[in-house]
Amino acid sequence: SSDLAIFNFSSQVRKFIYFGYISLFVISILFFTYNLLKNIFSEKNVVKYSLKIGKNYNDIKDRLSNSLFLYENNLNTSYSNELIFQNLLVTNNSIKNRDISSFLNFNFFKSSVYILISVLFINFVSFLFFPSQLNGAFFRYQNFNYSFVNNLFGISFDVNPGNIEILKGTGQEIEIKVNTIQQNVLFDELKLFVYDKTREGTEILKDEIVIPSAGNNFFKTTLNEINNDLVYYAELEEVKSQKYKISVSDYPVVKKLFVTIKYPELYNLPDKKLSENEGNVNIPEGSSLYFYIESNKNLKDAGINFNNNYYSFEINSNTATGQLKPDVSGKYTFKLTDVDGSQGKNYNEYDISVSENKPPVVIITQPQESNYSLKNENDILLRARISDDLGFMNLKLNYRLVSGNSSASAKFNSINIPVINLNATSVEVPYLWDLRNIKPGKNQKIEYYFEVTDNSGKTGKSEIKSLSYFSAAELLKATEKLTKELKADLKSIFENVQNLSQQSLQSKNYNKTNEELGLNDPNKQNEIKDKVENLQQTLNETQNKIEQSLDEMKKNNMLNDQTLEQYMKMQELFNKINTPELQEMLKKIQDALKKKNPDELRDAMKNFNFDEEMFKKNMEKILDIMKKIENLQKIGELTQKLDEIKNRQEELKKETEQSNSNDNNKLSELSEKQKDIKQNTDNFKNDLQDLIDKMNEMKQKGDDDMDPQKFKDLLNKMNNKKTSDKMNKSSEQMKSDKEQSEQTQEDIMNDLNEMNEDMQNALENMLNSQNQMNKMMDKLKDIKSNLENLSKKQNDLIDKTKQLTPEDKNNFSKNKQEQNNLQQDLSKNIDDLMNMSKEGMNITPELGKELGNSYNKMENSKQNLDKSNKQDALGNQGKAKESLDKSANMLSDMISKMEQEGKSGKSGKGNMEQLMEQLANMIAQQQGLAGQMGQFGQQQKQGENGKEGKDGTGKDGNMSQEQKDQVDKLRMEQQQLAKSLEQLSKEFEEEQKKTGEKLLGNLDEIKKQMEEVVKQMGDYKIDDKLIEKQNKILSRMLDAQLSQREKDFEQKRESKPGENITRNSPPEIVLSGPNSFNALKEEFLKLQKSGFNEDYEILIAKYLTLLRQSGNISN
Repeated sequence: SSDLAIFNFSSQVRKFIYFGYISLFVISILFFTYNLLKNIFSEKNVVKYSLKIGKNYNDIKDRLSNSLFLYENNLNTSYSNELIFQNLLVTNNSIKNRDISSFLNFNFFKSSVYILISVLFINFVSFLFFPSQLNGAFFRYQNFNYSFVNNLFGISFDVNPGNIEILKGTGQEIEIKVNTIQQNVLFDELKLFVYDKTREGTEILKDEIVIPSAGNNFFKTTLNEINNDLVYYAELEEVKSQKYKISVSDYPVVKKLFVTIKYPELYNLPDKKLSENEGNVNIPEGSSLYFYIESNKNLKDAGINFNNNYYSFEINSNTATGQLKPDVSGKYTFKLTDVDGSQGKNYNEYDISVSENKPPVVIITQPQESNYSLKNENDILLRARISDDLGFMNLKLNYRLVSGNSSASAKFNSINIPVINLNATSVEVPYLWDLRNIKPGKNQKIEYYFEVTDNSGKTGKSEIKSLSYFSAAELLKATEKLTKELKADLKSIFENVQNLSQQSLQSKNYNKTNEELGLNDPNKQNEIKDKVENLQQTLNETQNKIEQSLDEMKKNNMLNDQTLEQYMKMQELFNKINTPELQEMLKKIQDALKKKNPDELRDAMKNFNFDEEMFKKNMEKILDIMKKIENLQKIGELTQKLDEIKNRQEELKKETEQSNSNDNNKLSELSEKQKDIKQNTDNFKNDLQDLIDKMNEMKQKGDDDMDPQKFKDLLNKMNNKKTSDKMNKSSEQMKSDKEQSEQTQEDIMNDLNEMNEDMQNALENMLNSQNQMNKMMDKLKDIKSNLENLSKKQNDLIDKTKQLTPEDKNNFSKNKQEQNNLQQDLSKNIDDLMNMSKEGMNITPELGKELGNSYNKMENSKQNLDKSNKQDALGNQGKAKESLDKSANMLSDMISKMEQEGKSGKSGKGNMEQLMEQLANMIAQQQGLAGQMGQFGQQQKQGENGKEGKDGTGKDGNMSQEQKDQVDKLRMEQQQLAKSLEQLSKEFEEEQKKTGEKLLGNLDEIKKQMEEVVKQMGDYKIDDKLIEKQNKILSRMLDAQLSQREKDFEQKRESKPGENITRNSPPEIVLSGPNSFNALKEEFLKLQKSGFNEDYEILIAKYLTLLRQSGNISN
C-alpha cells in the first residue's frame, strides 16, 4: 500500500538514482575486471616482493633480494656463476624453514567479504518477507519517467505546445496526453492550473480548469485573450506535470497572409489565390505574386525581403499590400515596423520556386540527311518538328547560298512559315520549299535552318543543314560510264553464249567422232575452257556491277526516278539471262574439262540446252533499255551543251558591250568567238537531229515514253528563228558595226534563253513520264495480291481449326500463333493503305470498315483459340476471310477504275478536287460547331443543384450574360460558315458549266438549314431539336462530299510544255496539345469494338476519311 512507501521520490530523483546505480555498478565491474586482468597478465617482479619480505624480518632484510637480483642480472656475465649460485644456496638454507607469508594481513579482505555476504543476505531476507513492497519500489525505479498514483499507477504527461511565445491578446490551445504504464487505465478528467506571472517573478493563481477527457486519455482546452505571461501545468490524482511558460509578445507580427499568383497571359490561366497563411509558391517564369498581410498592430512600414533585396509594401492601418515578379527561385521573409517603432522578429521563411521557361525546340525531321542532294527537283518537302510548353508565335526558315566551303560572307534570308495550330505544344510542320529562284550552281550549296519563337518571345534554332543540286543533265552524265561498260559486257556475253551454243549443236551430231569435233585436242579443250570461264566471269561481274552501281547511286541520291526505273527493268531482265540453270550447265562443262574426259565433255556440251530464242529476246530487251538510257543521257548531254552555248553567248555579249569600237584586234577576236559559238550551235542541231532519229526508231518499236515531238519542235524553232544565221551575221557585224552586232546578239540571247528553257522542260517531261497514278496503281495491285494470299492462308487455318479436339491444347496454341502472324501481315497492308491515303489516294470508308472488321475478327479468333473455344474461333475466322475477300474485290474495282481513267487521260488534281477540299474543311468546321453546341446543350440541361430542367430545354431566362455571349459567338461562326457554303455552291455551279462534272448533293438546301439554325440561336433557344438540326447538317455535308460524281463526260487534254506546277504543302501534324488526333488506322480497327450499328459505323468512317484528307488526322 502507499503507507509502506517511505520516501516517495519524484520522477527526477528516481531517474538520478536509477542511472547513478547503473553507472556505479558498471564502473565497479570495469574496475574489478581491469585489476584482475592486470594481475593475471602483468610481469611479476620477484626482487620487489623479496624487499617487502625483508622489511618484516630483521634477520633477512635485503639478503634475499640481493641474491635474486644477482641471479637475474649478473648471470652469464663477468661475475662468477658459481659464487652467485652458492650465495642463493646459503640464502635459501637460512630461510627455508621460515613462513615468510606470515606477515601478510587478510583482515580487510575478510571484512569486505563478510560485509558483501551480509548485504546479500539482508536483501534476500527483505525480498523474502516484503516481496510486493520491494518489487514495487524496483518497478518504480525502472519506470523513472512516470509519476505514480498510490505507488500503483504510473502516469506521465505530454503537453503541447509546452513553452511558447504568442502574440498579445491572442488565444492558445493546450493539448495534454496522459500516458500510463498499465493498459486500459482511463481517466475522466484532469486539472489545469494557470498562474499569472508578474514582472517580479511572482506566480499568482489565475484559474483552475477541469478538463474532461476527449477519449483515450486525451485532453484539450483553450486559453483565450492572453495579455500577460502565464505559467501552467496539469495535475491528475495529485501528480503534477512539469511547469510550462506562455510568453506574450508585443511586437508586430503577420497574423494573416494571402498570396495571389497571376500567371503570364500566354498561359491562359486564371489567377490563383493560395490558402490563408500559405506562403510557399511554385510558379512559372514571368508570373507575378500579389501579397496581402494583416498584422496585430498598426503599421508604419512593411515589406518583403527576397534574396537579400527589400521591396516595400503599401500600408493601410494594420494591413499591407505589395507585389513581386521573381525571375529566379529563392527565399523571402516579411519585415514589419509598427507605429511605435517596434520591429518584428522571428519571421517565418517561405520559398519561391520559379520554373524556367525553356526556349522552344525545333528539329528538322525531313530530310534526315545533313547534306541532301536534289535531283533536278524544283522543290523539296521540309518537315520541322517544333515543341514548347507555351505554344508558338512564329516559325522561320533561314537560308543562304554559299560557294565552296566558305560561308562567312553570306547572309541568311528568311521565309515565314505559317503555323496553324499555334496553341499546340508539339507540331510537325511541313513546308514545300520552292527552289526555282535559288537553285545552287556548280560548287554551290544552300545552307538552311529553322528558327521557332514561342509565345514568350524565346527562340530556338535547329541544326544547319545543306542542299546540293544536280541537274537532270548532271544526273544522266553520272550514268554514262556505267552504261558503256554494261553495253560492252552484254556484247561479250552474247558472243560467248552464241559460240557455246554452236559448239553444243556440233556435239549433238552423232556422225562425227570426238576426234573430228576436236574434243580430244588439248588446245580445243583450253579454248572451250577459256570461253566458259570468260562467260561465267562476265556474267557475275555484270550482275555485281548492276547491283553495286544501283546501290551506290541510290545511296548518293544520284538517280532520277526514270533512270532508276530503267536500270531496275534491266536488272530484272538480266536475272532472266543469268539463271541458276545456265550456271549449272557451265559448271558441268568445267567439271568435264578438269577431268580431261572427252566423252564427259561431249555429254556436257550436248546438255548445254537453253532457250536461245528467249535469251535473244531478253538480250534485245536489255539492249533496248540500254538505248533508252543512252537516249536519256544524250538528252542530258545536249541540254548541258545548249546551256553552255547560252552561257558563252552571254559572256560574249558582255565582252562586246565592254569592248572599244576602235579596237579592231579585240573585235576580230570577238568575231572569231561568235563563229565558234555558231559552229557549236550547228553541231548541237546535228546531234539533236541524230537523237530525234533514234527516238523515232524506238517509237516505231512501240516505246511511247521516247516521244521526240518536243525535240522536233525545238529543232524547228531553231531553224525558223535562224539562230545560226544570226550568229553568222553578228560575227560579220562585229568587224564593221559593233552596235548592230550588239543588237543582233540581244536577239540571239532571246532565242537561246527560250530554247534553253524548252530543252530543260523537255528533259524534265521525259524523266517524269511515269506519273504518280501508275505507281499508286502498282502498289494497290501488290496490296490486292497480298490480301488474296492472306485469304487463302486464312482458309487453310480454318481447315486446321476444324480438325482440333478439346484435348489438343498444343495445336490450339499453334493455330493462335498462326492467326497472330496473319493479323500482323494484315496490319502491314493496312499501314501501306494509310500511307497511300496520306499521299492523296482516296481510300473508301467501306474498304476501311472491311479491313477493320477482318482485323478485329482475327483478334477475336485469337482469344477464342486461347480459351480452346473451337466453334467461336471458326465463326470469327470465317468472317475475317469474308472481309478479306470483300476488301480484295474493292481494291480490284479501284484498280479497274484507275486504269480506265488512265486510258481516258484523266489525271492530276483539277479545280473540282480543290473545291472538294474546301468542302472537307467546312465539314470539319461544322463538326466543331456541332460538338460545341452539344456540350452547351448538356450544360443547359443542368439546373440548380444538378437537377435537370424540363424537357431538356434551355431558356433565355436561365442564361447568364456570359452564356449569351458564348451563343452569339457560335451563331456568328455558323452564319459565316453558311456564307462560305453559299459561295462554294456558286463555284461548284461554275465548274459544272465548264467541265460537266456535277456534285451529287444540294448545298443550297444545307445552307438554308444553317440559316434556320442561326435564327434559332439568335433567340437563345438551345434545345435537343437544335442539336439534331446541327447533326443533320453535318450528315448531309458528309453525304455531299462523299457522293459519287457524274462521270459521263470526256476531259480534254491540253499540252502545255514547260508549265511549272505549284504544289501545296501538306497539312500539319499535331503531336500534342489542342486538335491532336489518333491515327486513322487505329480508328478503322476500333470501329467494330465501339458498339455502333453498321450504318453509323460507315458514317463515322466517312468522317474519319474526310479528316485524313483535310489533314486534321495525323499518322
